[in-house]
Amino acid sequence: MFTKKSLLWLGLIFFFAQIASAQMPGIPMPGKSPKMLGEFKMPEVGSYAEYKLIYPGEKLEITARFAIVGKEKSSEGKELYWYEYQTNDPKSKSIDIVKMLISGDPQKEGNIIRMILKQNQDKPMELSAEIMQMVNAPMKGEKEKVKDTGEVRNLGKETLKTAAGSFECTHMQYVSEKTAVSDVWQTPQIPFFGLAKSVNEGLTMEIQKFGKDAKTVITEETEKIELPGMEKTKIPQPDTLKKDQPKSTQPPK
Repeated sequence: MFTKKSLLWLGLIFFFAQIASAQMPGIPMPGKSPKMLGEFKMPEVGSYAEYKLIYPGEKLEITARFAIVGKEKSSEGKELYWYEYQTNDPKSKSIDIVKMLISGDPQKEGNIIRMILKQNQDKPMELSAEIMQMVNAPMKGEKEKVKDTGEVRNLGKETLKTAAGSFECTHMQYVSEKTAVSDVWQTPQIPFFGLAKSVNEGLTMEIQKFGKDAKTVITEETEKIELPGMEKTKIPQPDTLKKDQPKSTQPPK
């Protein structure tokens, strides 16, 4: 079981993994995190989508669940949503959860207001406001990045059979400037990204089930993860984060 000290350093690992990873900006996660292709649409509270993720090269197969488990308003009256992402590894029996208060697509910079981490039966830990400022701060050199000149191809309509049923999908193919190919099958019936299946850089992700009765799995009170000396360090805070910071201090049960 993790101690408070080990969880603090675990939070550090999550943070720096987020800064270093271009695959899933905005969602630091234990283990593997898929890059979600397609447009994010905020579903109603209770919506969830559960997927099977297969990493063939590493012989790893896990389940991942996306859910909206609550909402509240910021001090400016803007609606914020509690977005929960949970992964389960059947082999190790490990369960990792990240719960985020978001203002929009969690993969986009500046949309995560609060973040809570939980592993297995350990007590959930929330990243401090200082760490969240760092997570939301623009990365150095971000503006100088060269835009991907890859190609997006619409391969037409296809019927896709999955564990969640059969769907009439649009098959999209993304070819990057480095000739990496990603295939995505999308349908408006599935919440969040409309993703029925994707094959991206060796990872296969396919819908298993979805619905509208999701509840949060984090019901305990949380402890804050504070970095040593951070309480004395002033970090520039993006204007959007200042406007959207909610008044409440505890996640809804």
